[in-house]
Amino acid sequence: MSSVKDWAVPNPVSENRSGLIGKGVDRYEGRLKVTGTAPYAYEVEPPSAPAYGQVISATLARGRIVSIDTAAALASPGVKLVWTHENVPAQAARGERANPRSQRASNPVMASDAIEFYGQTVAFVAADTLENARAAAALVEITYDSQPATVDFLASLDQAEMPPGEEDTEIGNFAAGYAASTVKLDETYFSPIANHTQMEPCATTAWWEDDKITVHTSIQMVKGGQHALAETLAIPSDRVHLITRYIGGGFGGKGQSYDDLTLAALAARELNQPVKVAYTRQQMFQATIHRPAVQMRVRLGAEPDGRLNAFSIEAITHCARNAPFTEHAANFSRSLYAAPNRLTGHRLVKMDLPGAGPMRAPGEATGMLSLECAMDELAEALGMDPIELRIRNEPTVDPETGKPFSVRQLVPCMREGAQRFGWERRHPKPGQVRDGRWLVGMGMAAGIRGNFLLPAKAGLRITADGAVTLLQGMTDIGTGTYTILAQITAETLGVPLDQVRVELGDSDMPPAPGSGGSSGRLQQDRQPLRPVWSCVGLWRTWRSMIRIHPCSGSIRPWSPSQTAISP
Repeated sequence: MSSVKDWAVPNPVSENRSGLIGKGVDRYEGRLKVTGTAPYAYEVEPPSAPAYGQVISATLARGRIVSIDTAAALASPGVKLVWTHENVPAQAARGERANPRSQRASNPVMASDAIEFYGQTVAFVAADTLENARAAAALVEITYDSQPATVDFLASLDQAEMPPGEEDTEIGNFAAGYAASTVKLDETYFSPIANHTQMEPCATTAWWEDDKITVHTSIQMVKGGQHALAETLAIPSDRVHLITRYIGGGFGGKGQSYDDLTLAALAARELNQPVKVAYTRQQMFQATIHRPAVQMRVRLGAEPDGRLNAFSIEAITHCARNAPFTEHAANFSRSLYAAPNRLTGHRLVKMDLPGAGPMRAPGEATGMLSLECAMDELAEALGMDPIELRIRNEPTVDPETGKPFSVRQLVPCMREGAQRFGWERRHPKPGQVRDGRWLVGMGMAAGIRGNFLLPAKAGLRITADGAVTLLQGMTDIGTGTYTILAQITAETLGVPLDQVRVELGDSDMPPAPGSGGSSGRLQQDRQPLRPVWSCVGLWRTWRSMIRIHPCSGSIRPWSPSQTAISP
């Protein structure tokens, strides 16, 4: 828990007078989901009959399109349009930002005949049914000029370069400190590519009303998707109404928009009717981002008492050739353990692969694995308990900036965990404990995560029937945002939970950072309270003008002949 006070005034969530915070309750949207009535992006009912789109993907990693024969597809039953790079509607150039405050730049689809990665969108078919669209897509014939491609990460490590705008971080003199250390460890760890494989694929349902488009899409960041589409279509962002009510898993992979959003919007405008577009399960592996592979060299130098004298993590990762992204597998370590001599840094290999990007604790998930394995190996070499080794290297201030911690509870966490899990029963030598045929081991690892604080707003609506509605452009990727916000609102205003409604995932609502990097969780804890708390005075005044039926607990309007209930 934080030792920092958020407000000078009492915080109703911290006080938790009604006991709603942390209470086990039915999920706000749970019934809709388990009954199959929660409309995900592809299932939203548009205002009129939709057309269905099918994306066609490149079958090589690098090259150019020599020719595309679409005649058979155009003649196929129910087909409404077939697009390639030769006839796709005009879009803004890649990377353009007409509005300098946009969170995302333009990302046009089928912008040229160049193939940059396997699975890139090279053609698109829209038809009256999904079956007809898929049948027509199979009839499109594409001829390529294949070019040599860089796709093997481990074979390309010699091409690694310093990421743009970055440099290594060194404190003290690592080489000298490592050389002078009594006990040394130098190990290399490897983490492979990982895909998000969300249950719901990326999908969009889109339609136009005059010059404004409404899109229901599966995305973690509402404003990012709205701005990306507006920049790509070269229209003001207020003409894009983006809605994402329910998301079937994100994990970072839906932190950005993809070609399904752009193609649905373009096709809906071209056909003057709603259009639905979804990636297939197979396309999700190439058409969206992934966690890149990482090779990490960890060097630790320690004295016999376990105290680190030198510490280094050097990570090599990869990204798409034209979409720079660095998996910062070393950054987290800069604040985890104390050592006077430190070296951390990254190198990047540009490859002909789909874009790399965030996936569940990007950087930490891969980097902590390597460092914590190395710490365990160092503990074994020293003949020291792994928890004790970590405690002896606990910093009193941030090891690199010297700033004090507002709160840091790693050591109490490890000690309490050891007590709860019976750490004293752990045999220090592996392979000594059996349960029938099974070998049983016991281990531990420390962890650290960035604390991202981003601006957020929320709106509150109170109606005459006593219903309270919280409105926020936040998203719920299945992690319980709807329920948590309902609990916070009810606890803050002092109303029953069933009197609270929550509306999320709409670009017309007060903006929030979205679900990513745990930033959404922090805003749920704090930011929604500010507009809610500012309405408490209004709520108390309004509540003084109503009475509560003593049997049903329902709220009824106050009349002058009745005695008002005090707030």
